[in-house]
Amino acid sequence: MAGFETPKKTIELGEALIADLKSESHSTPLSRWVAHYLAEQMTELNKATGKERAKAQDRCFAAILQLWRHRDSMPSGLHPFAGFDPVLRALETISPDRRHGYYIRDFDEKRATDKRSADVVKMARFIVWTDRTARILIEVALETAVEQAKTPRTKAYLKCIQAKAKEGDVIGVTRLMARRRYFETLDSAVEAEETKQYLQKRIEQLAHFIGAAAAVQKDFKRRLEELSSPKSKA
Repeated sequence: MAGFETPKKTIELGEALIADLKSESHSTPLSRWVAHYLAEQMTELNKATGKERAKAQDRCFAAILQLWRHRDSMPSGLHPFAGFDPVLRALETISPDRRHGYYIRDFDEKRATDKRSADVVKMARFIVWTDRTARILIEVALETAVEQAKTPRTKAYLKCIQAKAKEGDVIGVTRLMARRRYFETLDSAVEAEETKQYLQKRIEQLAHFIGAAAAVQKDFKRRLEELSSPKSKA
């Protein structure tokens, strides 16, 4: 039972797998057969006593864990975290490890030797500020995707797995579920106030971002008009 705290957790994992394998929307003859086989093993375990119970438990747990280890081979729609796959691939695409970083040592305009240097520093600050603000949009899109990807059994699967056994897709889904802010239930007035302050800050940041984007768009249009004018073609 490596990766599972108690036999109960393994049984709960088996029950969750059976429920998904029998899902009317994605089940296949093979998945229904596997679900029936697991259910049969669990029934035999419940009926067994004495020495036979230990053997039945070994067979039952071996079947559950073997299926879990090969969850990536399950048909589309039946993988426990299938809904999260597009989200995880999107995160991999925008990961800092997959792009060149920027190293800007200092933003102090007072150290600029002239106006030209000061303008460069301002623009460098704008680059970093814009990157951080744009991530707000990514954050909202990410949390919305997580809300849409999760199923009633997502938390059930995660609860069945011991912390030290989390790897690959399990780690990714665990982290995504932990960072949800917009869809979480607020348990107190303090949490509600903190969220209000958080949202207000984000609204102000986005307002500046929208203004900056509008200014850049306006400049692009101006340049496009210049390039399209008869004088530029002469």
